Amino acid sequence: MAGSTRALAKGSMGAFHKLLDPLLRVPRAVAGEADELARIAKKMDVDSITRKGRNLAVSKNGWRHTLDSQGRTIRVEQPNLKLNKTTKRSATNQTRAGGKDRLPTDEGGHYGGRRFEGPTHEFNHFAQNMNLNRGAYKRLENEWERLIETGNDVRVEITPRFRGDSLRPRKLEVVYWVGNQGYAQTFNNAAGG
Repeated sequence: MAGSTRALAKGSMGAFHKLLDPLLRVPRAVAGEADELARIAKKMDVDSITRKGRNLAVSKNGWRHTLDSQGRTIRVEQPNLKLNKTTKRSATNQTRAGGKDRLPTDEGGHYGGRRFEGPTHEFNHFAQNMNLNRGAYKRLENEWERLIETGNDVRVEITPRFRGDSLRPRKLEVVYWVGNQGYAQTFNNAAGG
């Protein structure tokens, strides 16, 4: 239902979302919320969690993920993409990505890839079509890596689009800038992208 708030689907909640779930259900800030968000941020090893209207914004390694009332990542921003190929994976969060809406052809993809210091937390993972993950989306990330290695500044914004209450995005709208020049790509979360 449009405008309604619902709890996260059982089986899709990792530790991070379990802590945030009560706050995600509240449409606006409540007394003591800032202290609670700071406590959760420290416990879950993220840089900060802030209220952004009805949504919560979580920051880690320069990445900012905006979560809606269902705990879905609805916007991802990185103002200064950096390479760090030592970042580890979270097999648990990759396996859980998409919860009940994950398809047999999906794997746990990252909004912000680990080679770019993308967080290993569940909010940075989504059920991504395997072909898209290993094909068109990987080519885009390879291009970002090449741009960074040749001395360019790269800024990224990713907007996942969902159908209804699904935990699996149907498409990703990606905008990135190299210096002041912007580029946009849309990927359907399906084979071929």
